[in-house]
Amino acid sequence: MQICVADIQTANNNSSWQKDASASYIENCYPKAIEGSIVIDQNSNCLADSIEQPLAGTIIQFQKGSNIYYTGINTNGKYVGYLDTGTYTISVRTAHPYYTACPSSQQITVDTNYNIQQVDFVLQDTIQCPYLEVDISAPILRRCFSNNYYINYCNSGTAASSNAYIEVELDNFLTYNNSSIPLQSQVGNKYRFNVGNLTAGQCGAFTINVTVDCNTAVLGQIHCTEAHIYPDSLCLPSLPNMQIEDTCIVDTVLFTIFNEGDALPHAVQYWILEDTTIIDTGSIQLSTGQVLTILYPTSGNASVYQLFIDPNFSEYFQVSQQAICNPATINTIPPFLPTNSLPFIAKDCQANRGSYDPNDKQATPVGLGTDHYLLPNTDIEYKIRFQNTGTDTAIFINILDTLSANLDVSSLQMGVSSHPYTWELMPHTGNLNVLRIIFNPIDLPDSNVNEAASHGFVQFSIKQQPNLVNFTRIENSAAIYFDFNAPVITNTAFHTICDNCIPINITGGGSIITSIKEVTKAAIEVKVYPNPFKEQTTLEVEGGEYQQLEVAIYDITGKEVMQYQSKQNSIIIQRKNLPQGIYSYQLRGDQQLIHTGKFIIQ
Repeated sequence: MQICVADIQTANNNSSWQKDASASYIENCYPKAIEGSIVIDQNSNCLADSIEQPLAGTIIQFQKGSNIYYTGINTNGKYVGYLDTGTYTISVRTAHPYYTACPSSQQITVDTNYNIQQVDFVLQDTIQCPYLEVDISAPILRRCFSNNYYINYCNSGTAASSNAYIEVELDNFLTYNNSSIPLQSQVGNKYRFNVGNLTAGQCGAFTINVTVDCNTAVLGQIHCTEAHIYPDSLCLPSLPNMQIEDTCIVDTVLFTIFNEGDALPHAVQYWILEDTTIIDTGSIQLSTGQVLTILYPTSGNASVYQLFIDPNFSEYFQVSQQAICNPATINTIPPFLPTNSLPFIAKDCQANRGSYDPNDKQATPVGLGTDHYLLPNTDIEYKIRFQNTGTDTAIFINILDTLSANLDVSSLQMGVSSHPYTWELMPHTGNLNVLRIIFNPIDLPDSNVNEAASHGFVQFSIKQQPNLVNFTRIENSAAIYFDFNAPVITNTAFHTICDNCIPINITGGGSIITSIKEVTKAAIEVKVYPNPFKEQTTLEVEGGEYQQLEVAIYDITGKEVMQYQSKQNSIIIQRKNLPQGIYSYQLRGDQQLIHTGKFIIQ
């Protein structure tokens, strides 16, 4: 089997990259038929002007009949397509929610003359709003040694964000040593790092050095660390924003689910697992500001309790499913630990290790049992780890990853890494989609010279093809090329899709207790009229008596822009010099939060 790629460094006398005994990489199967630019349309003329900037993470789709091919843009916002003859519909797939392509699609015909055609797209903003993203991981956590967490962050929105900062909550068995940027503050296990004002499209990275405790941590124990970037507001219309917290209280596990966004349009199912068995289930339908608490008695054994939500509904709302409660030391990653669905929260869970295979492929969620059962429509996050165990520094590294046809390549999102990299989807690979990740230069020292610095990794997430049938198998492995050496082939990470393969043991003896409360006090009704408004609006409170009302107003970047106080039950809000846009507010009565909401200035 031959896999067609765009560039295999033939100039460097490496004309055949052998992936395995049955597959080899050859130069393009077809001539270059198309090239173009993808840029942000700064002057709204739907033309790719030379001074306009590209947007990272954009994927181009070519469709001919039922056949679909993909390619990605390079760092200069350019793409190329190596295509067979025929008529193609070309469209843009972007992971950035505040942009839309202009035009939405274009059509070309490739004939036997193979004249190179220029097809450009521009991305126009649908709303002016920041969109902060964060990702965190470590290549390895070695017990009794210092280890690095790598944190990447970006403002992938259309507006600047002011005074951004990241909170990193370390696992209880990790000790903070130092970081590559100044530590702003610490409260318990939470460490705050200021990253400043982030313009649209601006990204950054830093590292945190930690030590895995040598006395109390057990070899193979799971450690979970979370990063949260602020401001964490979303400007998407009609979007719930659900988050989950967990607490272990002696013989009870407590899950708290709160909705900070718009109301859920319908009920969604949740499950509670004890280790790998469903012990209870129910449904959630929360309105804005509602909080659901779920208490369940634990068995007293060294078990892991996990709450997760049906992934079939994830396309309709943002939901954090990362709720794990472990009343005892755990050494098994929960099978349905999900990938990060909220862009401003990232969580890394991995086992500390002794000896290990330095070049491997890991997947989250792991899946249940030896067949790695996974529910349909669950996102998958892959981590490729590598180590230079040679006898000299590796100048560059190429990773080739042939993505399964059961994965939706248009949903690909590249993530955090140990070293800077570029990536591309090979411009034409027949019926295969090959992801190429390039570290050039990387200057990775060999393990004999500097063992700690000889490690590296890269992560990416991707969706399944929609509604895969039961027992569909998704496999993924990678070929790692150190300079011009023969590739190192990783293990094959795999999942088996199944919607009814989770053991269930619901006896009714658990006596689950649930309750819903409101963030807004039940008796309080708050009116804002008119809304939208041009010059002024009135905020009026009914159903409560307060000595003093205070309202703080925030723009879409999370920056406080105005504050009012009143000893009456209403406050008149003047526009003054505020520009058009969406604003949020927090209303306090006698210094207690009683309501949050939004208004629009026209």
